[in-house]
Amino acid sequence: MRADARVQPKVYNPRLLKNYRESTINLAGTVSSILSPWVVGPVTIWLTAWAGTHDAIAATRWASLVIGVCVLPLFLFILVQVQSGKMTDIHVGIRQQRYLLFVIAILLMTATTAILFVTASPAPLLPLLLSMLLSMGINAFINLRSKISLHASAFSGTAVVFASLFGAITLTVMLPLLLLVIWSRVRLGQHTRAEAIAGALVSGVVTATVFAILLE
Repeated sequence: MRADARVQPKVYNPRLLKNYRESTINLAGTVSSILSPWVVGPVTIWLTAWAGTHDAIAATRWASLVIGVCVLPLFLFILVQVQSGKMTDIHVGIRQQRYLLFVIAILLMTATTAILFVTASPAPLLPLLLSMLLSMGINAFINLRSKISLHASAFSGTAVVFASLFGAITLTVMLPLLLLVIWSRVRLGQHTRAEAIAGALVSGVVTATVFAILLE
């Protein structure tokens, strides 16, 4: 080989590159939909109720109460706002559109927490709702300046709840999925890395603290 021979730069096929980008965006969209707060939340509530009762019927009753008071009204409100054009989508992608969302969510979570406090609810449900309420309050404050990721926040909280209720072994599955959620939100351009990581940290720390205090 001649000493002055130059290494030829790699030439990428534009069509293959476009297909790759489109496939990663499609994957990120699928991950964001499947592991969204609207899916993860109800599942977490039911499993938390079951962990406190070990009775599927009782767990379903308590989960229905929590979802009916806390989750469903918020989802229906957002759905109406989306259909009327006042919000972009059910994930509320524009930060300024989230102000009212946070207020309603906090009010609903406060009401649900109060109901659980005065009833004979399964033990883990109260720490769960309190964690959700505190995390939502912190997220609302941060949202005044930055669009923190609610996807990452919800899934991080779920990871901590599962580790607390079902053992640290669950983290071997939940942590990789959390990283996948963070990647998906960044890949879709919905959040910066800092916003996605911040969402995970806020909910993770709050949930771990609340569960450690109330379920010790």
